[in-house]
Parts: sequence; C-alpha cells; structure tokens
Amino acid sequence: MSIETNLSDKQNICLVGFMFSGKTTIGSLLSKSLKWHFIDTDLEIEKENLLRIKDIFEYFSESLFRQIETRKIEEICKNEKQIISIGGGAFCSAKNIKIIKDHCIVIYLKPSFDEIKKRITKKGISKRPLFQDFEKAEKLFQERQKYYSQAHFIIDTNDKIPKDVKKEIKNILKKNVRLK
Repeated sequence: MSIETNLSDKQNICLVGFMFSGKTTIGSLLSKSLKWHFIDTDLEIEKENLLRIKDIFEYFSESLFRQIETRKIEEICKNEKQIISIGGGAFCSAKNIKIIKDHCIVIYLKPSFDEIKKRITKKGISKRPLFQDFEKAEKLFQERQKYYSQAHFIIDTNDKIPKDVKKEIKNILKKNVRLK
C-alpha cells in the first residue's frame, strides 16, 4: 500500500518496526541484493559512543539516547543509496518521522507480538532495555503501531523467512518506485 504517489525522489530505504521485527537481518540481505550500503543506527550509535544502547539507557537516560538517535538519523539521511535500519522507538518521534520520510522510502516490517516473543525467546533479552517485562513490552508494541503505520509500505512478516521478505520488498519497489 503506497501512501505517497511520488517516492522516486527518495534515495534511501528505511526499515522500521518493533524490536526483533527483522530490520537488521532483512536490511543486510536487501543491501547486498541492491548493492546499497547498509546502516543500523543502533550499531552506529554504539560505535560512536563506545557504549551499548543498554548502557546509555541505564547510566544516562532514554531521553539522552533519543537525542543522540535523532542526530544520527539526520546525519545518515543526508546520504543516498542506503538501507537504514532504525531502532524500534526512532520512528515514534514527529521530528524523526519527518526527517526519515523526507529522505527515505519507509517500510514497516510488521510481525505480531506473539511472533516477536518467539524470536526474542530464541535470542535472549539481555541487550534490550525496553523488553525486560513481556506485559510492558506488549503495551509498548501496541502504542507504537500508530507511528509504524505511517510508513509508505507495510509488510506482514509473520511466518516468513527473511529471504522471502526481501523478495517482497524488491517487488514493492519494482512496482512503485524507480530507484536511481
């Protein structure tokens, strides 16, 4: 489903969604396929600050992290031909939404909360500061839907392997966007 009719001027693709929605995995696959640069904003923030996201939350604050995150998004979005994976809360700020939508084709990777619980149980929750309590996490998941739904395209990722989601994204791009 396309919200904007002219997406051809946007020369980045941004993957949004909740934690464990597959943004990094699918972003890596898509970048290899399109031969575009892959950027995970959380990893970039960790490298630049020499701290894990979890530690920034714990020792400083979520507020400071969100400020750092917005600056990183502004910086990254100035470039072209990138697949950008942003943190789960990054697309919940009006400022970030505007920056991202001004520069990127935005794709929401949408698994159900049950699917996310399956994925997180396999990988562990120690690195996810906002996912220490499943009830709170589910509430956060529900609250964020109104933001994520502002993406240009929404892909249901339940019961799909990353390779198939990548193909689905490429088909959407082929039908709706002329990439340079």
